[in-house]
Amino acid sequence: MNAPNQLLHNEIPSLPGAQSIVTIDRSLWSYKGAHGGTVAASGLAAMQEQVPESHRVRVLSVSFLEPVDERPLLMDVSVNHARRSSSVVSLQAYQDDEVALLATATFGRRHDGCRYEGMVMPRVRAPQDCEVLPTPTYPMPIAAHFELRSASPVQPLAGGDRAEFLNWVRFTDQRPTDAQAVVALADTGSPALYGVLTTPTPIVTAELSLYFTDALDAEPADEWVLVHSRTEHADDGWSIDTVTLWTPDGQLLCNSHQTRRILGSGR
Repeated sequence: MNAPNQLLHNEIPSLPGAQSIVTIDRSLWSYKGAHGGTVAASGLAAMQEQVPESHRVRVLSVSFLEPVDERPLLMDVSVNHARRSSSVVSLQAYQDDEVALLATATFGRRHDGCRYEGMVMPRVRAPQDCEVLPTPTYPMPIAAHFELRSASPVQPLAGGDRAEFLNWVRFTDQRPTDAQAVVALADTGSPALYGVLTTPTPIVTAELSLYFTDALDAEPADEWVLVHSRTEHADDGWSIDTVTLWTPDGQLLCNSHQTRRILGSGR
């Protein structure tokens, strides 16, 4: 099976003005368009190319304006701030003349400073001891690229009382986890609101913000990532979700927040 990043075809590697063009294979779709995490990861890759290698992504914020399909996606990148210690980069992604994606990212180099761990990974069983979750590829072909194992008793669409999931996740090609992989993995699995719903309901991401730790500065992490997703609030067709990602040895990789549109009642 081809890996997701092998299906992002770079048709014009370098154009004047820090532009590049990718097309996203239909196997990376979710519902009626490309998987949001995969699109955001390709945008991060385009922005990372414009900063020094020592500058690692610290914050990525993405607004999804239109669904992305198989047409060429033009990545137009601007470096808004460039200093020795940090860079700020923005991106507009177009299909034809329509803006489909807006993103900004802050990159920074590592330096000495105080260390504080304010979050602790939930106590869960190891991936090999957890139940494999089915990953139906209709209407989400992207599911074929991920392996999920449930680390909690909460099941999707079982009408429970907790809008929260704990899943071990990895790519089916078992690649190590770098920053782009973190972006894609943060948007995998069922929406947390499925923990309290009983009927499949389209829930799409409108905005995604990710806050990265320094855990990936030296090298990629293990292929397994614990993804803890929960809905903080839902009403009037919108929800607010928080997703945290951890390495198997308890290192926090990323804390992310999503604003989602709920396109049905689900009950």
